[in-house]
Order: sequence, then structure tokens, then C-alpha cells
Amino acid sequence: MHHRTTVIGTGAMGQALAIALLDAGHPVTVWNRTRERADPLVARGAVLAADVVDAVSASELVLVSVLDSAAVRDVLDSAGDAVRDRTIVNLVTGTPGEARSVADWAVEHGADHLDGAMMAVPSMIGSPGATILYGGAVDAYHRHEPTLRTVASDSPFLGVDAGLPALYDVGLLTMLYATMTGWLQAFAVVGAGGVTAEEFLPHARAWFDNVVVAEDTAEVATSVDRREYPDTVPSSVALNAAALRLLLQVHEESGVGSGLVAAISALADQRVAEGHGADGFTSLVEAIRTPARN
Repeated sequence: MHHRTTVIGTGAMGQALAIALLDAGHPVTVWNRTRERADPLVARGAVLAADVVDAVSASELVLVSVLDSAAVRDVLDSAGDAVRDRTIVNLVTGTPGEARSVADWAVEHGADHLDGAMMAVPSMIGSPGATILYGGAVDAYHRHEPTLRTVASDSPFLGVDAGLPALYDVGLLTMLYATMTGWLQAFAVVGAGGVTAEEFLPHARAWFDNVVVAEDTAEVATSVDRREYPDTVPSSVALNAAALRLLLQVHEESGVGSGLVAAISALADQRVAEGHGADGFTSLVEAIRTPARN
């Protein structure tokens, strides 16, 4: 079934959401503070609402894709009681606390609320590779799930805590930035020795695929949850601390910034100083959980 959906905010992501819905045959109402930005959507068949109240009143399902969490609150405050009996889907990247605050506001005003963490760029919306993680009102999620999967076929529900999608987002982005920076760090240090990134790449790929990714992540996750760190996962902290000091020396001799390696080395040194040198390397998570006090 095709249900009318409102999209508030017609920036790059809002446009992508509205287009995916329109292409799937859903009637769409749109609103944007700068009305001209909605013109391309109107040309494709969307209805332009006169104001936020009209936009929210037009549909049971309201997707909010604006600049930030403060803008979300501005939009909702403008809508006021018009949100009653609506499902507000907050698709703005924010903190878990901000997501919960929006959820509390929605409940107080008689609306259902879902928070969505968009693990996709606008060009991916509506394609099989798009993922949006949801949390909040479970009944509203199931009621609107077919429409939500129109914009992202991979749209799992994480739980009733509206802050969970933002928390997962932080975790996934942490992995992204740490991994990508690791590649850049490696390219920089070999580059200082006259090796180009393209020359190094085949060896880096083989190492990444056969050693880095080959690590049993399920075993690592179990180790972290149980807070048990045998030196088989993957090897002792003391051994790695020595290796990290060697890496630091090479970086310094090469004149390459060593901030990333230094940060990891400091975590390993902290665990050794705390008497955990014989633990597995995964025990560094304890140093991350409880940073050393200077």
C-alpha cells in the first residue's frame, strides 16, 4: 500500500528521501524553510506544504531531515499539537541524549517517535545498499516498516531506546575513522621511506584481508563482554607494547607524525603499568574504558 508521507527538510538527504518515496508510488508532502529548494520535488509530483503545521497534518508518517538537533526542535516546536497521533521519524545525526530528548518531546505531545541513524549517503537512498538503524516506538516501526524500507531496504529495529541508533552510529563511525586513519598512517610512514601508496597497496590489502580482518571478531567481542583477556586474543599486551615502541621510533626517525601510534602505545603502556602485561591485546579496552589520570 502507498501511504502519504511528509518529508521535512529538502536538502540533499531530504531530496533523496522524497524521490525514493515518489518513485515507489507514495504520495509525498514536503516542506522546507527555503521554499525554492522544494521546487524539483514539486515538479516530480510532491505537494508543497504552506508551513510546518500543514506539512505535519498532511501525513501520519513524518520524516525529519534538517540540519541538526536544534533545527529538529525548532521544527517540532513550530508544529506543536499538530504532531498528535503522528509518527515523527528523526533522521538527523545527533547524540543519544539528543535523540532521547526529541523522543520525550514527541511523547509529551501525543506522537510516536522513531530515531533513525542513516548509515548511507544521499546517492544510496532507495538502493539495496542503504541502511538506516531505528529505535523508539516499536509499534510505530512495525506499522510503517514497509514505507521505511522503501528508502532503505536494510532498516533494522534496535530497541525501544531512542538513543540506540545514535549510539550505534558513534560506534560504527569510530570504526570507520580509526580504520581509514590507520591506512593513511601506513601510507605516510612507508612514503617517508620512498615507497608510494600504490606500490605498498597490494601488500597492505593482503595483510588486511589475511591478518587484520581474519581475526575472529566474535571471539574478541566475547572477550570484551566477559572482561576476560587470554593472551591468545591475539597476543600479550607486553609483546605488543614493545612492538608499538618500535613503531614509534621508526615514525620519529622518519619525521612522520606519530599521534595515532602514540595513542595506542599509551594504552598498552597503561595496561602494562597496571600489571596486565600478560593479558591479551584486547584488554586495551579496559584502558579505553578507564583512561589513566595524569
